[in-house]
Amino acid sequence: MTARSVAGLSVGNELILMRDVEARYALRGRMLRYTVLAPFGRWLARGNLRVLRVSEREEYLDLVLGYESYVSASGTG
Repeated sequence: MTARSVAGLSVGNELILMRDVEARYALRGRMLRYTVLAPFGRWLARGNLRVLRVSEREEYLDLVLGYESYVSASGTG
């Protein structure tokens, strides 16, 4: 399977796990739609927000993002 190219970057390699700030810069000028994954319950995000998946749509790029780690907000997990 060949990796697709978006804005000169390989979607399968170069954008995946890129920090969201870097991805926004690399994809400047393109319409982006963000979906941020989060665990169920009371958790606090830690670390950088990173690109997990990119899907190219007709009018925009769909980016699914997630934080590097999460800690329990209740202090028990």
